[in-house]
Amino acid sequence: MVVGWTLHAIKHGSFKCRIEHCHPFRKASEIDNYESRRKYREQLWSTWLNSVADDLDLLTDWWFFLRMYNMYGVALEDGMYARATLALFVFCILGSISYLLELYQVVFKYPATISWLPLFTILGEDVPQVAL
Repeated sequence: MVVGWTLHAIKHGSFKCRIEHCHPFRKASEIDNYESRRKYREQLWSTWLNSVADDLDLLTDWWFFLRMYNMYGVALEDGMYARATLALFVFCILGSISYLLELYQVVFKYPATISWLPLFTILGEDVPQVAL
């Protein structure tokens, strides 16, 4: 369920920590640099929380679409709810794209960030779904 955190740990994980002497699970007496270990532990915690939030956001977006699809279907000619379900499908696609970009950011661009990604996620996915 925690895809971003797992991929991040694989790429930047405990092996790298052992090399840099900041492995988060060592006892404080075993290492000299306590502050770097504490900082790294905070970064791991933040990455894990963001990954959980992103995973749950993606799952709930698609679950909401599937629920609406089962009730109303998708069509341009049918009623308002069928057209809204089609719009919801488009926003779920945008949400999936933003999820993949967030995974890319966590795994490959860490600790740098994509500055426009949070705004894209909120305006392109979350706000329209709440409006629907």
